[in-house]
Amino acid sequence: MNQNQFDLTIFSVATDRYVKFWSEMVESYLKTNGSEIKVQWIVFTDKADLISPELLTKLGESLLISEIPHQKWPFPTLLRYRFLLTV
Repeated sequence: MNQNQFDLTIFSVATDRYVKFWSEMVESYLKTNGSEIKVQWIVFTDKADLISPELLTKLGESLLISEIPHQKWPFPTLLRYRFLLTV
């Protein structure tokens, strides 16, 4: 994935049930903003299998999924920048 082709990168930590909220956020963005800017999506999750095939197809190469283990709150949010450094 050539990172220079994107105008904006949005990264999220979405473990356990929060992957559902992440998917809803992305769908909402796609409905309201369409293709005005080229967004790269990075999601750190332990539930990649819960991301719908339709959403995976829509995002295509603009989506990077990084598998991380689920940890109790607040560790996922405290470690978000460490996760980002692994990309």
